[in-house]
Amino acid sequence: MSIISSNTTSTTNVTNKIIYGPPSLVIGDIAIEKKAIENDLRYLLQEFIKLKSLKFKDFVNLWEELDFTLIQFICTDKNYRNKYLMGLYEIPISYLIQFNNAYMDIGNLYILYMLYYTQPNAFPKVLIKITQYVWIKLCNINEWAKKHNLYDTMYIFYKMKYDQIFEFVAYCKGQEGLEFTKK
Repeated sequence: MSIISSNTTSTTNVTNKIIYGPPSLVIGDIAIEKKAIENDLRYLLQEFIKLKSLKFKDFVNLWEELDFTLIQFICTDKNYRNKYLMGLYEIPISYLIQFNNAYMDIGNLYILYMLYYTQPNAFPKVLIKITQYVWIKLCNINEWAKKHNLYDTMYIFYKMKYDQIFEFVAYCKGQEGLEFTKK
């Protein structure tokens, strides 16, 4: 069974009971509607874009104002933290792939940063799995930040890189994006 069900009509929980509904993050015997978490993250991004600022300090103020660190406490079962966080990471990563907008890109980079660094110390840190395609996208965001003297964004990128919070994988659900074309 996958972490996130892509079947929009039903999903099976760990006790093999059929649950009808939208895609969910399955955590033990419960399922959290993925759309609810996605809506929260989208709201955070929309509010960040409204600020018309790309400064990390402004993003953190918004994160704190919305009490977004509480997202870490939706799943407190250490046996399911990895699955839960992988499901969380999938949302901003999918936005990185879908959109090509400075505010969206930098906002999603900041979300990944905050999701990783606000993990409670009681649990081992869960790395962010990314493909080569996503890594190239992150590097392009950093290059854009360099051109526009966005030192906050550059710092965030380099901190994530040097703290080795990324786990490079050949394939990760939701991170497709490389299309092969004929020459």
